Amino acid sequence: VFRVLAATAIESGARLGELLGLTWGDVDLMAGLLHIRRTRSRGETHAPKTEDSKREADLTSTGVTLLGAWWGEQGDPDDHALVVPGADPDGYIEARAPLRVLHAAMERAGLPREGRTFHSFRHTYARRARQAGASIAWLQRQLGHGSITVTVDRYGHWEREGRRREVAKTESAPAVGY
Repeated sequence: VFRVLAATAIESGARLGELLGLTWGDVDLMAGLLHIRRTRSRGETHAPKTEDSKREADLTSTGVTLLGAWWGEQGDPDDHALVVPGADPDGYIEARAPLRVLHAAMERAGLPREGRTFHSFRHTYARRARQAGASIAWLQRQLGHGSITVTVDRYGHWEREGRRREVAKTESAPAVGY
């Protein structure tokens, strides 16, 4: 369960609470989308914190493959079944359990855990997207930020690499007299 949870975060950029509240009716594998309609926090499921947080989040092809296999492993679950079920009385994963599992895995791997949270998977997704040339406007929508300023403040420093790629394209174009 935790492997699927972490991998889905890395392949979609969704927040932990959004993933904990995700049902199979929110997953569109044919379109490669997660419909973010609710979040789970403090033991309760509710609407996301802002209207912008309600969104369609694109999945990478790896995410589609992963969730398709997971759906099969779950035995054709209905639309109301949680994508990542847990053991609490309501069927959810306890909110702090993913961090405990993450830190234990990091310790086994000999990796420092200082400053690493489940949210680090979201940052990894955003960094990969920006380094691959994704626009900051697309990333804002993908992550559900209420303002592009939030996205720029957090991930704008990756813009420099994109600008360098654009310069390289210009340099490879033939020089024609004018």
